[in-house]
Amino acid sequence: MLPTSMGRPRFAHSILAVLAIIALLAHPLGGVYAASAPEARSAAPHPLLHPDAFAGAVTAPTATTYYVDADATGAATGLSRTDAFTNLQVALAAVVAGDEIWVAAGVYKPTSGTDRTIRFTLKNGVGLYGGFAGTETARDRRDWRRHVTTLSGDIGVIGDNSDNTRTVISTASTDATTMFDGFTVTGGNASAAWESGGGMVVNSASPTIANVIFENNTTWGVGGGLLANNGSNPTLTNVAFIDNIAGTGLNGDHYACGGGMGVWNGSSPTLINVLFRGNSASYCGGGLFVDAGGNPDLVNVSFTGNRGGVYGDGMVNGSNSRLVNVTFTGNQAIGLGGGLMSCTGTLSLINTLFSGNLSSNGGGGMYNSGRPDLVNVTFTGNRANVGGGVYNEYDRADLTNAILWGNAALTGTQLYNSNATLNFSYSLVQSDTNVWPMKPASPTSGGTPGWPTQRISPNRCTRAIFSATITTPLCCPSRPEGERFTCRSWGWGGWWNSPRTSRPPLTHFCCTR
Repeated sequence: MLPTSMGRPRFAHSILAVLAIIALLAHPLGGVYAASAPEARSAAPHPLLHPDAFAGAVTAPTATTYYVDADATGAATGLSRTDAFTNLQVALAAVVAGDEIWVAAGVYKPTSGTDRTIRFTLKNGVGLYGGFAGTETARDRRDWRRHVTTLSGDIGVIGDNSDNTRTVISTASTDATTMFDGFTVTGGNASAAWESGGGMVVNSASPTIANVIFENNTTWGVGGGLLANNGSNPTLTNVAFIDNIAGTGLNGDHYACGGGMGVWNGSSPTLINVLFRGNSASYCGGGLFVDAGGNPDLVNVSFTGNRGGVYGDGMVNGSNSRLVNVTFTGNQAIGLGGGLMSCTGTLSLINTLFSGNLSSNGGGGMYNSGRPDLVNVTFTGNRANVGGGVYNEYDRADLTNAILWGNAALTGTQLYNSNATLNFSYSLVQSDTNVWPMKPASPTSGGTPGWPTQRISPNRCTRAIFSATITTPLCCPSRPEGERFTCRSWGWGGWWNSPRTSRPPLTHFCCTR
């Protein structure tokens, strides 16, 4: 839950205000540490410096590993497999910093009663690990995918989420030594008005989250699967957000954002090998919503099959985010930004693919009203009413080694540019009769008089801009015109899709006149 002192979210200080302004503006759519040695005073050592002086002294406590197994039948001391705790809450109450909890496969709930406010809570410096069969002698011997350990909010009537735990697990004011690893989190339902974070809430904290699946969690507000709030900087590695929901439907009835994950109030998470699949939000950011003020870092992340109500079905960005090796495929938005909506901040995209995304309004692949820098980015097979590949508005976008090819729209098949500037270099944009209003008369000229200028950098591949001679483009690096080369696009394969795959090489001519 968002802190009660916050009250209603301060939309005036977030990108939601920007979204509201965009929705009201009239545009063609009409309607995202060494110490010195002590001085020697005598030949004989001081009594307190003698090795035997501290023989009976108190030493630091030894870290303890506690065991939890729902099927255990022993003494329930938690100190062995046989005598494991059967209740995870008992173990969480017993641990102190430096301890670990090893949880055997099974389903664990925050309470056996019906109090929806009870949740699991992570302590600072404690490692909570799931995925054990119950016979392992080392953490690295477990198989968390095979031995599924579930933290479930499905209390009360089984299968009825209206009485589920509001938040399944949370942590506050913890650092990176706090480990949450090897679980499936499901059934959280933060359903009260202005309540956020159904699966997990990370508040002013920076835990390490790894090998976790957030699935089928719901929130009224922000972050169906997970909410990172109030300057939190968690690191997520090998994490999946699947079928989580923010809001009550794809109707934009209130500011419900980040069906999979919500990043709020200056938080800067790091996401590595993360999947967002089948999540939805009634207002914005079906997969991921990033509010203003943070610096999130995404590496090897996939957004696929997510849905957004008004803005950004895959991701909505309002911060200075960096995306490297990221794919947006098969996402759908009712409003702007089928794959990605970038509203404010300086967004960096490197080795990113937008393919098969759909917007019923503008920007099938991407809608931009911020200032992104795109390097080695491909838009293909995206669809929208306006701007099949890219819809650029109000600011500037820089594209290097970019490809816009095979997208579809009623207006601006590959791109649409409104009151903004597009800077291309070493890029390919498919030529057709529907690139409007920015189809240049020659490789170095601007667009139609009266429209913003499209700047094409003078380089050896300039003539590939709006060229129809390359029919199967994958990349166009800095090569001499007409040089034959083989291009292998960067490979993609997450932990959920092994072995790692790569696209086959294609040989073609670069920058043919």
